Amino acid sequence: MTTFANYYSKFCFQGTDAIEVIRFNTSEVGDLSLSSKSFESMINLRFLHITDKCNKLHLLEGLEWLFDDLRYLHWESFPLESLASTFCGEWLVQLSMTHSKHKKLWDGIQVHIYC
Repeated sequence: MTTFANYYSKFCFQGTDAIEVIRFNTSEVGDLSLSSKSFESMINLRFLHITDKCNKLHLLEGLEWLFDDLRYLHWESFPLESLASTFCGEWLVQLSMTHSKHKKLWDGIQVHIYC
C-alpha cells in the first residue's frame, strides 16, 4: 500500500508547510493509506480536493489534523463518520462530501473564543 506522504514527497521540494493546495484523484494510484497526522505540518493548506470514487483511500487511525484556515474542502467518499474534533470550519467557504460515510461534521461541542 502506498502512503500519502510518499506519493506527494516527489512533488514537494519546500516541505509540507509550503503546501496550500491538494487536488488528488485516487483513480490514478492503487490503495492509499493516510496516517492520522498526514496533514499535521500542512499549516498553509487552504484547498483540499480529494476524489475517491473507488474507495481506495484509507484512514486507518482516523483523521486528527485539518487546519482551521481551510477554505475549500471537497472529499468524495470520505471514509470516516466525522471530521477531526479539533477542526473548526469558521473560514470554510465550500464543503462537499458526496458519497461519504460521515454522519456529523465533528464529535463534541465546538467552542469559539474571539479576541
